Amino acid sequence: MNALNKYRTVGERKVIKALVRHILGSGNKISVYDGEEWVIKQSHDEAKILDALGHTDYDTIRVRNQEKEIVGSFLLVYGNASDGSEVIADYSDNSYCGTMHRRAIVGII
Repeated sequence: MNALNKYRTVGERKVIKALVRHILGSGNKISVYDGEEWVIKQSHDEAKILDALGHTDYDTIRVRNQEKEIVGSFLLVYGNASDGSEVIADYSDNSYCGTMHRRAIVGII
């Protein structure tokens, strides 16, 4: 059982899984920083990405496009709202990240 399923609420899991799926579905890759190190670098493997999340109190998701340019970042902070409404605590101020944030939370919270 991964840390998301073991330690995080159903609401948080739903939002995070939706966020990861939408990012990957847009053709981008994800890196995961757990506060100490980059535990996943430029991956499109949804299962490995989800396994890397939720081990600490917060994670950062960095998004890169096919040209390896940084598209934006999302700060995930766990434990603030069981419905998942606050798990995406912050994200880069651009249209891509705003769209991914809206898609992750629509219909979930």
